[in-house]
Amino acid sequence: RRLMRRFLVALALVQHVPNSPVTAVVKIAPVAKPAGECPGTQIASICGDGQCQQERSTHLPSRGQCCWGGRGAGDVPIPLQSCNAASSLTCPSTPSSAFCQAENTCVNTCGGAWCPDEQQRPSSLSENEDTCPADCVTALVKSYNRLLACTGVTSLHFPTSVDSVLPLVQTPQLGNAASSEVKLKAIGKKGSVSQAICTDGMAISTENLNTIYGLESFEGETVVKVDAGVVMADLIAYLKVKEKALGYGLQGYDGATVAGAIATGSHGSSPKHSAVLASAVVSIELINGAGKRATYSKETTPTSTFKSLTVNAGLLGIVLTVRLAVRPEFNLDVNVTELDDTWLSDPLAQVSACDFAQMHWFPSTRKVIKVCGVETHSEAEAGARNMLLQPAPTAFTGQETIEPAMYNSLFQGGVCDRKVAAQLELERQQLLFQTYLMSGGTYVNTAIGSSSDMLTCPADPNVSYVRNIDLEVAIPQSKIAEALALAKQYLQHLFNASVWQIGVFLRFTKIEGTSWLANTAAGGMFKEGEVAMYFEMPITEPVAFTTEWSDWHIQPYKELMIQLIRKLGGRLHLGKNTAWAFDEQRAARNLGNNLVEFQKSVDELDMGGVFHNSFAAQLGLKQNQGYASGDVHLVGLDGGKFDVKGKHNKVYNLLSTESLTVNARFKYSSFVLPPSDARSLVVKSVHGSFLSAAYIAVRLQSGSDIQISYSGSTPFVASMQVKHGFETKQQLLQMPSSIQFENIHVTLTKASPVALTYEDGVWNISVYAATHRLQDGSIDKHINVKIALMKGGPDSRVVPHGLIGQSYLNYQFANTVVGGKLDEYVPDGNGEFTTSAQGEGAIQGTIDDYEIQGGDYSSKFRFSRFGMEEDLSSQQFPRSADMKGIAHAVGDVLEGDVEQPSK
Repeated sequence: RRLMRRFLVALALVQHVPNSPVTAVVKIAPVAKPAGECPGTQIASICGDGQCQQERSTHLPSRGQCCWGGRGAGDVPIPLQSCNAASSLTCPSTPSSAFCQAENTCVNTCGGAWCPDEQQRPSSLSENEDTCPADCVTALVKSYNRLLACTGVTSLHFPTSVDSVLPLVQTPQLGNAASSEVKLKAIGKKGSVSQAICTDGMAISTENLNTIYGLESFEGETVVKVDAGVVMADLIAYLKVKEKALGYGLQGYDGATVAGAIATGSHGSSPKHSAVLASAVVSIELINGAGKRATYSKETTPTSTFKSLTVNAGLLGIVLTVRLAVRPEFNLDVNVTELDDTWLSDPLAQVSACDFAQMHWFPSTRKVIKVCGVETHSEAEAGARNMLLQPAPTAFTGQETIEPAMYNSLFQGGVCDRKVAAQLELERQQLLFQTYLMSGGTYVNTAIGSSSDMLTCPADPNVSYVRNIDLEVAIPQSKIAEALALAKQYLQHLFNASVWQIGVFLRFTKIEGTSWLANTAAGGMFKEGEVAMYFEMPITEPVAFTTEWSDWHIQPYKELMIQLIRKLGGRLHLGKNTAWAFDEQRAARNLGNNLVEFQKSVDELDMGGVFHNSFAAQLGLKQNQGYASGDVHLVGLDGGKFDVKGKHNKVYNLLSTESLTVNARFKYSSFVLPPSDARSLVVKSVHGSFLSAAYIAVRLQSGSDIQISYSGSTPFVASMQVKHGFETKQQLLQMPSSIQFENIHVTLTKASPVALTYEDGVWNISVYAATHRLQDGSIDKHINVKIALMKGGPDSRVVPHGLIGQSYLNYQFANTVVGGKLDEYVPDGNGEFTTSAQGEGAIQGTIDDYEIQGGDYSSKFRFSRFGMEEDLSSQQFPRSADMKGIAHAVGDVLEGDVEQPSK
């Protein structure tokens, strides 16, 4: 650490000589650098190691120990007679001495030292959720570098084979995820730093799905079939032995899983060939949103659907196996050269002769490292390989080895001071040029090697330790020159910013129509057959920065990315980038019709929204359904979440249209959370409510009225009556039942354990039976309700309403998600919690406005739409936000299934 401090001081003293000024076209006021000491420097070396270390100074006692006096000659502690005037305890003379009898005997002002009270420790000297969320925020799923924590994941499962995945997600304890409110997400090596890997529900790890089935002939192509969780490095090694290769779609980092690389549109680089791995997909097997295991192939699947399945962002199902087209292994003659960045005026001309090409631009140093590889029949040299992600540490420290902590300490120095950053960039540029390739155990600038060795690089084992965020945007060919000119204006002239890890990483690919969501997929300004450029800035995520420091640090990169998206039609890599970047892309509508086509596949393969997550909303995808479940938690068609307690034994409207009413009865209950819910550790009981019954009333075009009721107390039976004029027919539905009446289809079928379903071509209403455990230990029953829009949605001039229905307007037209009040489940002194939320902030009016007047099937409430014909779109509706698509009303817990009565 002393060596590191000396090195950072030396770097800070480097005099940065600015380049000759150039008038920038862009006029943006740079954020002023905050005054004072840069935060986070004292914990930079440890933040990210996976341990939340609460004491980080030898000058601080451990928790529970007394403080001590100041420092005297020779840095010797000066004992004090007491830490507290009210105490007779003598402070120890060293930090590691005796423990206090009580914490209040040590105070934070004692002798100028710091008391080990957790609430009083200075954040700059300890890790906590604010200073180092990577280590201190608890989550079952985190990104590979721990910068992203998926706190909404409630359970993480590790199936041991592809055959064990479907039974896992359909077990009664998990509530049959394919037909209930449970959310699912498959995860691999978690190499993404975007929200693509997160969910509010179950995560299924593919870690143990790692079988390589081998080469085969499939639909006229030679393919390799693999499990979703096979790591790219293992697949590349397997194919090399078989003298086969995957072409130019290999990303430089080989630690991702096959399914993860495909889902996020991961890529390599070639100005002549396809460089997106997903373009090699010939078939994909997955579990879709209906809970069905199915295989989709390029020849047998509609083209639009298959283009969705290739780069799928994990939003269409749990991928089990994949077939990838392979080609014979080939060798590359690779040459690494150093250029001035004046050559960036026409980068395509620089790489036009290359089969494999990538460039590293160091804006502060004004240098470019160009890597060009051409296919050759010459033999591969012994030990020839790409060393991009295996940096030699000598240039940084003068030592042959470097501890992982040193990377982060160095990089923290770079984000704190742009002069230090410039020196880091200079050192890194020189180092990278000298060590990019290796052959025969020696660093070289030219080498001939196999494609697998020259296109990929085994990552430094410490790569996951480095706090790194990649900002990557694809630029269409017509805008490449303009993008690089804009980047120079921002990074060099306006902000004097550096990109020191590997520089600004420029890569290329042929634009193809093989997917919808790859950031270089054909569509809009991305013309099929042209060349797109990947513009990537790997930047360091600082430690313990305040808002002011963060704004100053990120401004050069953020402002540039915003302009590349807004002005030049840039599209984002799905596995990289941050939320603000995806918000910009969604607002700019840069995915255009590609997103519309992908939405169609979502509606087809995941109509229930099982795989919908916050990342889908960031892209602008609609969820298509809403829920009312548990105690009672609601999700609107737009994805907005809110809680409603209701009143005991009162009936409220969930959905009201000109011909359909869906009501539900609320019932108060005192219950306990299941042991699987972490809140049960502190919340001993909850006084809340559940839905006990649902009532559906519909008026058919013939004039007939149908009424359907379903109660959680009798889950295997539903009641239905048809009224036409003065005639009424009663019918009891027993499982299994299926009835078609005009355009209405009603079923009562086994689910988990049973579900009543109503469909009319526009709306799909599903009611599920569930259970919860009462305070006295007995089991009670309730229902959960899901309301989903079917393909096309309503064509009526009447806008739906109801607790869930009102969100249709936001789902259909808005680009944001607005929720409401949520119960926080904070217990009182007795460990009890009483719910109180009534939809505030998410609903128009108050909860009383939704109470049904009349019988259970009545359509009468303040905002009823039943029987209306006029256009209500001009009326005032509550805003709702950006998640689009489904509404759902469900109970809070799934303690177990309702048992089917014996025959």
